[in-house]
Amino acid sequence: MQHLRALRPDSASHNIPTLAGEQYVDGYYCSAHAGAALDAARTHLAALDFDDDTRDDMMPLVSFHALVRARGLMSETLDPPAPGVGMERVRNEALALLESLRHTRLPIVEPSALCSGCYRPVPASQVRVIPWFNDDLADFVTTFRCGDCVADSLADTRARLTAGGPVRSAGWPSSSSATRSPSTSTAAATARGRPSAAGAHPRSPGPRHPEAAARRDRAAE
Repeated sequence: MQHLRALRPDSASHNIPTLAGEQYVDGYYCSAHAGAALDAARTHLAALDFDDDTRDDMMPLVSFHALVRARGLMSETLDPPAPGVGMERVRNEALALLESLRHTRLPIVEPSALCSGCYRPVPASQVRVIPWFNDDLADFVTTFRCGDCVADSLADTRARLTAGGPVRSAGWPSSSSATRSPSTSTAAATARGRPSAAGAHPRSPGPRHPEAAARRDRAAE
């Protein structure tokens, strides 16, 4: 979202036409930045030079009108009509439509996402993806939170980590704090075929080779 630093519900978002390259697109702003976005668009449209053959200033203006018309805002609704003729009239219509967005709003048309905290659909650009502990999986997973839920969810995640991590917070001993009894360690080591420090056993000498045994016996004599 353009300049949306504080996540807000759909009702607090403004869809302001925003220049992207050579055309205007939907731009989503919070109330604190919507006015500046309108001013930037107004400044750009007012500076378009239709007599300069070295650049195509008609394309941004045409794309602006196409965008707002698709969102239900049309120049025919202006009262009084914009002054001028030709492209100057088209520009003045665009400026008047922009000004109307200071007290009206274009619809939010971006994809929505479901907040896993309150189960409310919100614009995808307003969703924060955060780590969250899932009790059923006994592990951290990623989850979606809207602006109303993200602070409390992050605080809960932080509290779990401070308490010693996901496993301990679920009521289980964590891997870092788990201890094994000597008998458990011995049994596990024996199952792997290795002697443990708590229950070491001597290596079996195995069968003696006849010739090697005879040489050792003669050397001993």
